[in-house]
Amino acid sequence: MKDRLAICREHVVAGGPDDFMEVRHLVLGGSNRAIGRHLAELARDRLGCRKEPWTDPAATRAQKAFLEEHWPGHRERARGVADVYGIPADDDGRDTSFLYYQWAVPGCSVAFYPPRAVSGGHAILARNYDFSTGGATELLRGTPLAGEAPATSRPFILELHPDVGYSTLSLCTYELLGGATDGINSEGLSVALLADAETLSGAYRPLRTSGVGISEIQMVRWLLETCRNAEEARAALARTPQFYVDVPCHYMVADSAGDSFVWELGFSDEPRLIEGDASRVSTVTNHLLYDHDRVADHV
Repeated sequence: MKDRLAICREHVVAGGPDDFMEVRHLVLGGSNRAIGRHLAELARDRLGCRKEPWTDPAATRAQKAFLEEHWPGHRERARGVADVYGIPADDDGRDTSFLYYQWAVPGCSVAFYPPRAVSGGHAILARNYDFSTGGATELLRGTPLAGEAPATSRPFILELHPDVGYSTLSLCTYELLGGATDGINSEGLSVALLADAETLSGAYRPLRTSGVGISEIQMVRWLLETCRNAEEARAALARTPQFYVDVPCHYMVADSAGDSFVWELGFSDEPRLIEGDASRVSTVTNHLLYDHDRVADHV
């Protein structure tokens, strides 16, 4: 008999079906496989997510092995997706490690206030995110697509309490199984994603398919689920392959003790780490910090 969820609650916290946006708070607790099954059922039945041959079977096999070693909780969720879609364990033609349901280019900005920069002594990560009333096609091409929902119009505040791993609270807007734009875990680690507009505007070619490693949209949840603090996140990022499916991104990573950094890839495959200052506010928007070492360059 399949294991069941110990916790399953959902309610609307803002908007509704007649508004351009509906925000739902979804709380799940139990085994990662059971969590994956519930998310897959939701994505299939309510968000129109289908599982079709899309990826290179060799890459899918390699990704399964990668997740087994580096993100086992997510690998278990992927098994739950396979349960729901009826995909055999040896079928590598369909990748079950993601549930994409919307897309857009995330225009946003983030500021991290370490404890020493806050009168109350409590670290704060502040986020601004552009939720558009237009669809992703209209945003990128200027012409709306008939019937397309507004970009990021069905976000989930996803609260997970797995029986193995850290509990997390994250905002999911594009990919439900392992994706998030920002979040925090039970240990006080926070991560926020921002589009890298400089790389996007250059000679950039995304995979448009799944790769082997951690994708841009899954970076936030991977760090939150596997790392206790910013120091562990640095080490994990340094040894783990990463790839872009669609939009190049960079990340603010910060913990409750005030340790923070920004992680970037940019045009180079060589990652770049920009350290924060525990005595002052750190900020990041949609340009690369590594290539701008003067304030004047940011204007």
